[in-house]
Amino acid sequence: MEVAVSVNCPDFESTLAVLHKLEKFLPPGSTLHLDISDAQFTVNRTWADPEKWKNLLRHLNVKDIQFEAHLMVHTPEEVLEPWLRAGAKRAIVHVER
Repeated sequence: MEVAVSVNCPDFESTLAVLHKLEKFLPPGSTLHLDISDAQFTVNRTWADPEKWKNLLRHLNVKDIQFEAHLMVHTPEEVLEPWLRAGAKRAIVHVER
């Protein structure tokens, strides 16, 4: 069984604090599930900058961290590619009409 830890934070500072807590017990190769909300598709907005996220992961003390991007955004097709370039191994999108 694999457990993906969900990271759902409103800003860079709280994201960093959560990741430092997680690195104490995550084994190598763990998966992080990053919730990305734009305040249009969802009520809330989460901090989500693909390039900063990529750089942030490099500084964690957990090796081979994987992450998936949960794109809860109005136009996922506009933000998908930057998250894949940042290293997302999987993207989850919502399509509603």
